Amino acid sequence: MITTIEWLLEQKEIPGFHFVAGKKGKANKITGVNIIDNPDTIRFLVGGELILSTGYFLKEDEDLKNSFIKDLHSKNCAGLVIALKRYLNEIPQNMIDDANLIGFPIISVSFETNFSEISRMIYTNILHNEISDADQLYKMYHHLNKSLANEHTLKDTLNCIDQITGFPLLITNNQFELMEFSDKAVQYDIDPGQVTPFDSSACQNYLDTYQKCHFDVITRQNRVIFSIRDEVTLYGFMCFLNVDTNFNSIHYNFAYSILPLLSMELSNEMIRQKLSRQGKNNFLKNMLSGEMSESDIKDQCEIYGFSIDASRTCLVLQPDFSIDMTQNEKDSIFDNYGHFMKHITLSYPCATYSFHDDNNLVILLLFSINNQNRISDTTIQFAQALLDSFNNIDINCHIGISEILTGISTLHSGYMEALQALRLGRKLNSEQRIFRYSVNMLSHLVSNLQPDSYIYDSYLKQLKPLFDFDHEHGTNLAATLYEYLKNDCSIKDTANALFIHRNTLTIRLEKIKELLSTFDLRHFDDKVILYIAFHIFKIKDM
Repeated sequence: MITTIEWLLEQKEIPGFHFVAGKKGKANKITGVNIIDNPDTIRFLVGGELILSTGYFLKEDEDLKNSFIKDLHSKNCAGLVIALKRYLNEIPQNMIDDANLIGFPIISVSFETNFSEISRMIYTNILHNEISDADQLYKMYHHLNKSLANEHTLKDTLNCIDQITGFPLLITNNQFELMEFSDKAVQYDIDPGQVTPFDSSACQNYLDTYQKCHFDVITRQNRVIFSIRDEVTLYGFMCFLNVDTNFNSIHYNFAYSILPLLSMELSNEMIRQKLSRQGKNNFLKNMLSGEMSESDIKDQCEIYGFSIDASRTCLVLQPDFSIDMTQNEKDSIFDNYGHFMKHITLSYPCATYSFHDDNNLVILLLFSINNQNRISDTTIQFAQALLDSFNNIDINCHIGISEILTGISTLHSGYMEALQALRLGRKLNSEQRIFRYSVNMLSHLVSNLQPDSYIYDSYLKQLKPLFDFDHEHGTNLAATLYEYLKNDCSIKDTANALFIHRNTLTIRLEKIKELLSTFDLRHFDDKVILYIAFHIFKIKDM
């Protein structure tokens, strides 16, 4: 039994213990014994001691009577046993009042009581407990080694620790993101689908605490959390749940003893996950390259759980990296993307597959729904959330989005659509951040024309009179005509878009008709030719 004040009062081996004051401190643990009959020795106390005294130095020192109990309490002593009927007939009332107020136990014994016997009895029990604890700790560790002698997973290890200690537990990485948990942990609001095991504010608080003091263990909110690390690397955290007050010194010692094992297992798990990610990344790159056969694609899709038949969209994200940024710094940013993704994907009805090359991040969204409008809206929301995540680390990005696709034959084409949407979008609209392939179909069509082709040149020369006039006279007739065509030849809408009066627009249109005398803006075919010519002009330098 643990050596406490309450345990001492229950012992029959030495009769005559009388509890005087400090009831709240009965559970105080006794870790040693010290006999004091000189107040100068108080400063050498280390805490946990039961103080034995005859009270000799208290007999005629009123100041010491007023401070003695407070001084012992400040040193975290377990309690005071004082012998009466030689120097003190009774314990002073002010000492009793202080003890009751701060919960510091005072016990009286007769002067004939042998202090050495009290010390022997206490140390015998402390030693017995230490031997018992060591024996129990050995049995726990032996059980763990025996259970994990064969091939096992990290979950097997946690389930075994759970069984030995009686406490459910989980493991996180060094960002406090959930990696694995014992089966019983799900009873305590641990959701396997969540990124972090607890609410984000609690997890951030644990991380902040570690950054400040690099703790080995902390106890918070009915949880005991150990850091898993070596001299250089923090691998993650081990968290015991629902500990209440039953997590004792044996559990602490056992947890400390298995930290090297968990450090190795967590390191191996991180390596396994990294290799798995690399394999998946290579599969995605090869699949989207258009160079894999359909049979190979089907085989790999089964391995990585990639549903060919699911509706999907392809996104290509391009960060605006600074010129002096190294490739290692770029890779680090892309690696951090995985942290963002874990949080983002929880809010959307889709699975995500991704990889990055030197400058782009490629993401495939596989949807569990078939509603085209909802898939389109969800893809845009997902893209915006991703942009916001990168903005939080002060990196601007642009994203190209393919059409909604299914089947093997569209894997490569979907990737090319997203790339082309990004390339053309950044050229045609520098203010925009998200570009959908379906929005600029005409631009995508004309972008496939060869710059040296007859068709390419024939369209461009239709606008030459306007550009020449604008260059010579400092006007903007070409921009006016483009806005007029874009607004379906509406005088009102075009004037509003250009912020000019309708009469001003009419004068410009008359001059345009004069310069482009071979075209009639009332005819649909002529308008289409000019509109295509503008699109060719916009992309001609890409």
